[in-house]
Amino acid sequence: MNTRKKQVDMWIDFILDYTKFHKLSQIQLNQHLNSPLFCNSKINRKLSYESAHYILEELVKKGNAEWMDKEKTGVYVYWYKIDHWASLIYKYITDNNMIDVVCTPYELTESVTVEKLELNL
Repeated sequence: MNTRKKQVDMWIDFILDYTKFHKLSQIQLNQHLNSPLFCNSKINRKLSYESAHYILEELVKKGNAEWMDKEKTGVYVYWYKIDHWASLIYKYITDNNMIDVVCTPYELTESVTVEKLELNL
C-alpha cells in the first residue's frame, strides 16, 4: 500500500471515529475546516480545503458519506455503511419481536431498550 493511500485511509478512520464520538452526521467544509476535525492548533497544522475535499470525496467513494449538494461543499456522514445500519435495525426489531409493528424514530433511538445499542444516537 502506498503512503498516500495509507494517509487517506487513516484520515477516513479518524473522521468516522470523530463524527461518531461527537454524534455528527454532517460535515460542512467551510464550517469544519477550522475545527479540531481538520485543524490541530497545538502543533499549528491545518488541512487545506483541497485536501479535506479530497478526503471527503474518498469517504463518499467508500460508501461512508454522501454529498449534501451538487457543489460538494459538505457531506452526510455514515459512521457505518447503509447496509450495516439496516442490519442493526433489523436485528433490534427481530430480537424484540417488533416485526410488523409501527415504530417511531424516537422509539428506535431513545427508548430504554436501545440505550446500550449503537442505534442510540
